[in-house]
Amino acid sequence: MVVIIVCCYTEGSEDESLDANVAELKAECNNKVYEFCCEEDAFYCKEHSEMLHAYDVMKDHDRVPIDLYKCATKTLDETSGTPDDFKNDWNKNNILYVSPNTQKMEMGMKWLNTGIDEKDPFLLVSFVGPAGAGKSTLIRSFAEGQIPVSSNSQTTAASSDINCYNGTFDNENHCKYLLFDSEGKGADTINQMIINTQSSGLSSSNNSISYDYRRSFIDTCYPRLLYLFSDVFVYVFNQTAKQKENVISELLSYAAESAAASVNQLTKPHLIVAFNKSNDVPTYDNDEARELIFHDKDDGSAHSQNIKELKKYYQSLNVIFIPPGKTINPDSNEIQWVLGKFVQQTLKLKTLVYSLLQSAYKVKTNQNIVCERGKIMGYISKAINILNRDPHGPIDIYKMARSMEGVNSFLFEYFECIYNLNIKQGINRSVAFDQAFQVIITRVKDILYLYCQRNSLLHPTKGQHIPQSLIEMFEKAHSSIMKLLPCNSAHPLKPHIRCEVLQGAHGVISDHKSTQIETKKKKFLFLKLGEKVETVSYQWIGNGFEPSKHYQNLAEIANELLPEAGKQHPDENITIQNRLKLIENKSLPFTNRVCYGCLLDHPTQTRKCGHMFCITCSTQWSVHCPVCGTHSPWTNNDIPTLAGTRILSLEGIGGVTGVAQAFIITTIEHILFDIRIHKLVDLIIGSGSGGLVALGVTGDSGNATRMIAFYTALKEKLETYPLGTIAGIKNLTRILYRSIYKKISFQSILKQHLEYLESVGNNPRSDQSLLCQAATKGNSHVAVTSTTKSTGSKKLSLFTSYHLPGKYDNPSGTVFDACLSTSATDGFIEPHIINEVSYTDGSTSALAPAIIGYEEAQRLFNRSCDLIVAVTTGKWANPGNQHQEDCYKDGTNTVSTLNESSTKWAELKDKVVASNHPTVCRRIDPEYTDDYCYDEKHKIESIISDVRRYCEKHKSLLNDVATKLLASQFYLTVNPHQDSIKFTIQCRLSYELYENTVLVDKLRKLSTPFSITADGVGATDIVFDKVQFNGGFSQSLTINNLQRDKLSKIDIKLNIVFGDDQSEDKKHSISGFPMNFSQILNTVNKN
Repeated sequence: MVVIIVCCYTEGSEDESLDANVAELKAECNNKVYEFCCEEDAFYCKEHSEMLHAYDVMKDHDRVPIDLYKCATKTLDETSGTPDDFKNDWNKNNILYVSPNTQKMEMGMKWLNTGIDEKDPFLLVSFVGPAGAGKSTLIRSFAEGQIPVSSNSQTTAASSDINCYNGTFDNENHCKYLLFDSEGKGADTINQMIINTQSSGLSSSNNSISYDYRRSFIDTCYPRLLYLFSDVFVYVFNQTAKQKENVISELLSYAAESAAASVNQLTKPHLIVAFNKSNDVPTYDNDEARELIFHDKDDGSAHSQNIKELKKYYQSLNVIFIPPGKTINPDSNEIQWVLGKFVQQTLKLKTLVYSLLQSAYKVKTNQNIVCERGKIMGYISKAINILNRDPHGPIDIYKMARSMEGVNSFLFEYFECIYNLNIKQGINRSVAFDQAFQVIITRVKDILYLYCQRNSLLHPTKGQHIPQSLIEMFEKAHSSIMKLLPCNSAHPLKPHIRCEVLQGAHGVISDHKSTQIETKKKKFLFLKLGEKVETVSYQWIGNGFEPSKHYQNLAEIANELLPEAGKQHPDENITIQNRLKLIENKSLPFTNRVCYGCLLDHPTQTRKCGHMFCITCSTQWSVHCPVCGTHSPWTNNDIPTLAGTRILSLEGIGGVTGVAQAFIITTIEHILFDIRIHKLVDLIIGSGSGGLVALGVTGDSGNATRMIAFYTALKEKLETYPLGTIAGIKNLTRILYRSIYKKISFQSILKQHLEYLESVGNNPRSDQSLLCQAATKGNSHVAVTSTTKSTGSKKLSLFTSYHLPGKYDNPSGTVFDACLSTSATDGFIEPHIINEVSYTDGSTSALAPAIIGYEEAQRLFNRSCDLIVAVTTGKWANPGNQHQEDCYKDGTNTVSTLNESSTKWAELKDKVVASNHPTVCRRIDPEYTDDYCYDEKHKIESIISDVRRYCEKHKSLLNDVATKLLASQFYLTVNPHQDSIKFTIQCRLSYELYENTVLVDKLRKLSTPFSITADGVGATDIVFDKVQFNGGFSQSLTINNLQRDKLSKIDIKLNIVFGDDQSEDKKHSISGFPMNFSQILNTVNKN
């Protein structure tokens, strides 16, 4: 054999980065390096490569373009990372870690910066395996941009927890995917990365015991997460093919524990077993390697049985051998480069990974399997919260998906409520499904009748066609219900254990499986000493999906239930009574996803008992709740036709300065005869500390005074973690404990001041349900913001007392859920978890929520806006200090709340101007004589003293707000005649709220409490009747000699002004005014 070694590299060439690798191979050619020959371990220019590889002896040699060579040899970094390198790598690329403080999994910086858009496909390649196997080293050849730091060690782990890197494949379409580098199973609980990033400067020896809590996360939680959501699973070993039985045994053990207690997985991952740093390579061909390790021979041996069992866990099994790219000369202790086969196999690994990613994506696309980044990361977030509670907790991907979806079909939503209720009562899944389906059948006939009635359609009879839209509704519901149909396959050895894989998932995952788990004792894999305990699921092979019975399509059932021609329907009252028998079920949970009364609409009206109905059903059963039978009168809180909305916005990022907002509200209430603020406005919206105040002042028992008492109690009772109150050191407390305050202490104080009542049965107490806050006539609605990053993006959620699907996620829960969610400020209070989703302070998504409140009021009431009042958390004495401290991170940007608050207020005013309605906008911005950090609870009295001083100084502003609030309580109703219009001014306040107040005296003393200006109307044409107080205020007036073609604009103002200045320009218009006269006539004509 002719051996020719030529190097086209010379000093001064463009490829100076190759110096360290090829210095000894230099020759006379000065041409640019073009290719690397894997067989000859040599570099060639294009001319020499083509010439030499024309020889028979070299024409079959594998050659690699120089750019791919560079990519492959990125892994061979001689230098070991410094502590700062490790720290920077972890800070930028960590996506999930076990906090040494909470001892739970938490999301790292990479979670919100994956580099993949929310709607783009989530494709994941996970590198797992024993510590020191070289996972991070291999990832270096895949990753683009940031790459893992090298530890330059054959045995020491370089990674900690789970780091995330970015890659692309299919260069034409530039498809992105993620690379997860997982800490090795079985590794020490403290390693180099931990020492450099989380140990706070303490040594390994001092921390080895304190980090033992990480074991269950490394060995159980991480493998479960990666197995469930990976598309390609690269298991890296640094063993030889001779140890294949041990390898397969370990792979099977890993797969069985990773898949335990999880069902309805979207897809199984592809497996690649990478024998890394392998000095004894039996073959470089991937197909031969796969046959060598995973042969298909069923010889009855334990080895072949293990292979057969392993295939149940993966879509495909693949093997590759990768030799070391460098070795250490034992004599000289110098590095020796062995690049040829290393480069060849590294590139083969990339090609294999890309091929499997393409295959996984194709399967997901063809079978309509969810793969959007936002949704998949939402599932991962929910799984993290489940595993934080119990590393072996059951995970059902289908349930996760359902909890994140909007309303699919009202009929299906009702079915799911019944089905889940049956499951909670311990009924077998198949029986629970069957019983729920029978309940649906009992409602089909009534739904058919109601649908035709509400849509003014003739009710079809036998032989006639059901409306197509109704058929589509039944078919959509039936399709969704059938996806929930459980497999009824029984475990061959334990018949009481049933398959929990649903019909919708069995098409992809054909094996039978239960979330129930068992523990097995097993010998240690390599040492054969002692035992270890592993957790596995019950999983078995059967005859595919095995339903308990066949279910007839709901559309067909509806057709069979059509009445005979000529047969009259029962009397309407009898129909309603029959429907009531079908509805009544005291065990049904509260829901805002379907009206239980008709199953045809969203529920928008809340009863005091907590159940919700559409407005039609609410009108039908206005006294007693048709579900639970309790006396729960429905009150229609719709805004009068010609009235407008009033909005109170309470800004966030205030911490203890939220007490200032509560004090300002009490001051306004006192001006307004001590009428509570939630009776004076239509919507109160708040963020962060403002959200907490908003929740405290709404509802039947809401008042601002109790919120002042709450903040005062914080000073004495709120417990902090060690060093949490010491200036200059408290940041260390944030690092160690993730928060300064103890959440359980905060909750305890909150319960005392918001009259907390424990949940009863399946439902929370109705007076604790947020949806019940506006169930009493005259109560305002409330909305508080919260932030979630569960989907990989920071998103705004709204906890509301109403149900308005569409723009924002509206989590359902209690008042306390909303309180804890909007208060969970990073570094102060831990996040609050509801249905496996973590919620934090809404101020970072909507610091100044007035714009959101304005838009929500328009969606909720469809009326013009009379008044928007925004109350901030105030300005420090030194604005410069506040600009530094009073800020939050929005991605890579630092947002000053002072600037943000002013900017958002200006945006709101522009929006109001564009609406062409004269909305009154007032902003109350307290000023302090000191600088108040959020956590300085010991300064509560000083804050109250400062805000009292501010209210006295700005009395005219508060009086103006109170004047407008009072004027907006009055509205107009109209009764037109041929040549005149009869107006009646009424009050929106319940008479009981003001009958014994100074307000009644003021209204009686005024000959006319109102003044009217109207184009084309003379003063003598307006005739007022006497004010009436028969159970409520009313005053009628008539406009005579009415010339409608000349009337253009009319305004009605209240003649009551608070404060010393009683000038005409201080008066405010009643609700909805001023108004064009054409608007009044149009409204009258519509009604």
